[in-house]
Amino acid sequence: MDNALKTDRRLPSPERLLRGRAAVTACPGQDSCGMCAMACGFGALKKPGRLPIVDHDKCIGCGACVKACPRFNMRLVDGSKGPDECEITVKCPLSALPADGETVRALDLSGAALGEGRVVQSYPLPDGRHGMVRFRAERALLPYAAGFLK
Repeated sequence: MDNALKTDRRLPSPERLLRGRAAVTACPGQDSCGMCAMACGFGALKKPGRLPIVDHDKCIGCGACVKACPRFNMRLVDGSKGPDECEITVKCPLSALPADGETVRALDLSGAALGEGRVVQSYPLPDGRHGMVRFRAERALLPYAAGFLK
């Protein structure tokens, strides 16, 4: 991967990634929102200041924080899908919701295209404005992939 790519340095440890989904934040801390921390029922997310902190040992990968974030700054990463694949779960506007099985482009934090992914699950959220998307991509994209484009 090119060093110029935007990566999230708050990733779970390699050992934690092998256990399944875990929350990752890309929150720039522009305000003191805290919706992610309030949504976490397991005490895995704290927001002592402007930036949320994820305790990956407590995180069970339920996605409540991803659904709650109003600015799309949370995602779930999963490194347990084998040596060649990873799985990323993100929230998106309902208008951008792809179909299950659809090919998407994985994007980094700056919106740069990284490579292809395949949607394994997508569904609308009860608010009627957003959806959740889980897609699989090349394992090397795990530290970088933060979204997708249809």
